[in-house]
Amino acid sequence: MRTSSIKAEAPGSIMLLGEHAVLHGHRAVTCAVDHRLAVYLHPRRDRKVHIESDLGSEDATLDELVPQGALRFVLAVLSSVAETIDAGMDLHIESEFSSEVGLGSSAAVTVATFAALDGMRGITIDKEKIWKRSMQVVRAIQGRASGCDVAASTFGGIVQYRMEPAEVNTLPGYPPLVLVYSGSKMPTAEVISIVEERRAEELEGFSRLYARMDEYADMAAKALAEGDWQRLGMIFTENQ
Repeated sequence: MRTSSIKAEAPGSIMLLGEHAVLHGHRAVTCAVDHRLAVYLHPRRDRKVHIESDLGSEDATLDELVPQGALRFVLAVLSSVAETIDAGMDLHIESEFSSEVGLGSSAAVTVATFAALDGMRGITIDKEKIWKRSMQVVRAIQGRASGCDVAASTFGGIVQYRMEPAEVNTLPGYPPLVLVYSGSKMPTAEVISIVEERRAEELEGFSRLYARMDEYADMAAKALAEGDWQRLGMIFTENQ
């Protein structure tokens, strides 16, 4: 087990196409952004854990980790590996983007924390394994979650993603996108609940809508592969 400090990073992400439809077996396209979250890990000689971030701080031991509060995703990651490590750590988390703007900060910190812990234990970074473990943590906390943001934060770039059956395809090309924050953000679990209530009232209509969104996700993947940004923009408009 390493005793030197370790740094692991993961990018934030944005959903491009397929939001909500992805929860029902359809394809989506998600994209990593050029703002990152970093986890700095310094191993300790005892079993204490100290976490510092803009969201607050936490002191505990590896034997009494409770995934709750603002740092629940980090605590859940630590809890999942607590039995496999012999000593605690100091964790310092820095982010180039706010957790309030909807860029997948929960997924990014989960992925980066797993990567830092693998580094501490001398485990070769395996993105596939980090993605699967991060998915388990995010779903355990959020309940129903597609995992699109986890895929983007893990693999980077642009990803065509399907939740069930699980499928992750990294796509070539990177469009010149500019993001504009609307000024408000709703927690993932809440917005999913609202949309699912509306879907229950109009199953047939939503089924047709989601199938059409799946087609747009496929067309977007082809436009990305060809670097056809004008066509991609048209697809965005039609999808919206």
